[in-house]
Amino acid sequence: MAGHPAAALVYGRRLHRINLFVWPERKGSGGAAHDERNGYVLEHWTADGMSFWAVSDLNPAELLGSVQLQQRSEAGAPAATP
Repeated sequence: MAGHPAAALVYGRRLHRINLFVWPERKGSGGAAHDERNGYVLEHWTADGMSFWAVSDLNPAELLGSVQLQQRSEAGAPAATP
């Protein structure tokens, strides 16, 4: 991703996979974003000096729900199961 090392985590949701890529945030990398490309949904956000990209073939609402669970977990809030 963008020519630099990244950590990759893979989560499962039913029969789908969510790939989460994480790397140190570069200045000016922007805030949250949503995109859809070639049948995949992408969600981007930054937190605590890190940049996160979640990529999946889930529908946009389900991926966003999974991302929100991840964000709550990062913030130390208890994660609720959807």
